[in-house]
Amino acid sequence: MQRSELDGKPKQGLNDGAGTPPQGASDALPRRFERFTLLARIARGGMGEVYLATTGASIEGAERPLIIKIIRPDHADDRSFNARFLDEARIQAQLQHPGVAQILEAATDAAGRPYVVVEYVEGRNLSEVRGRAAQLGVRITWPEAMAIGLCLGEALTHVHERTDAEGRPLEIVHRDLSPQNVMVGYGGEVKLIDFGTARGQNRRCHTISGVVFAKPGYVAPEVANNVPGGVPADLYAFGVVLWELLAGRRFLSGAAEEHLALVSAGKRVLPPLARMIGAPPELDALIARLTANRIEDRYPSARAATQDIVALLKRAPSLADGDRSVRGRIADLMRRLYPAEPARSRAEFARKLAASRGLVAESGRPSPEPPEVSDPTRRPGTRSGWMEQPESCF
Repeated sequence: MQRSELDGKPKQGLNDGAGTPPQGASDALPRRFERFTLLARIARGGMGEVYLATTGASIEGAERPLIIKIIRPDHADDRSFNARFLDEARIQAQLQHPGVAQILEAATDAAGRPYVVVEYVEGRNLSEVRGRAAQLGVRITWPEAMAIGLCLGEALTHVHERTDAEGRPLEIVHRDLSPQNVMVGYGGEVKLIDFGTARGQNRRCHTISGVVFAKPGYVAPEVANNVPGGVPADLYAFGVVLWELLAGRRFLSGAAEEHLALVSAGKRVLPPLARMIGAPPELDALIARLTANRIEDRYPSARAATQDIVALLKRAPSLADGDRSVRGRIADLMRRLYPAEPARSRAEFARKLAASRGLVAESGRPSPEPPEVSDPTRRPGTRSGWMEQPESCF
């Protein structure tokens, strides 16, 4: 079993700072990029760089935060990297759901480099939320965990069941579901992100057989045995994510290779925890069915699992103010974990925005709007769905 070359350090949260910018005057921040302004670099991965950005609004106060992903300069001429980068946009752009971070635009810059503009989520990823709770000694209650699980389950249901304009299934599978790829907003929203390794009917670049893209702790037994991951693999990862949130710790312990060997042999089972956390016993049955070693023993769909989560939440006690809403439970958790963060985050955005006032393009002129083109397959500023199909991806 091979590990993907895309695997790397966990992604940073959107408000973790810009990281260390690359050397060179042209990479100084803030700076203009097409009709946007790049304010801070959030992360740098195997294929691209991720920036906190804003629109080039001419009315002060009308600016809004965005996320822009740009393919790395050292991969700009690599057809394989370009194809995979654009595939993420193609797949994610097909998904229209509150639980999936929305693609707002996919285009190429003046140099022909593809970039993607994504909805900004003011919050933290689920890995950070779990870590913050452990740091503060706050236990995430089972109703809070199930509320997050319900939002995630609804998003997965949309992903797996999405069809094209003619009603044909797109057969989208995330394939890298993990806490790092689930954003939790300070206001209680939950969004699935990062479809860079997702599979779907409109994907033009196909992965190499035997390459595992998921993070080791969330790999299903069949995937560990070199069987391509489908909906059941997403459900397995979903179960592990929920269990970790309830347990307050990682499922993976020790070396990744040893863990995967045990998973592939069906010898790694998530221990029950309902009694320990004061939850109904049906919660253990939910996790066990999501993470069953055999595909046929798992839920048939994310929809079926989500229905059982709904049934569990009906048995959960109300909040102190009587609120029983899913979003209310999650927002209450985020207020306990990050009481000052929303205001600090907005103040930081305002500060970065103020520092960018009056920026002009490197040419000394304001960046123009992308030109209208008659042949979108060959000129800059085109939507990614119109790009030419590469001759080969690998």
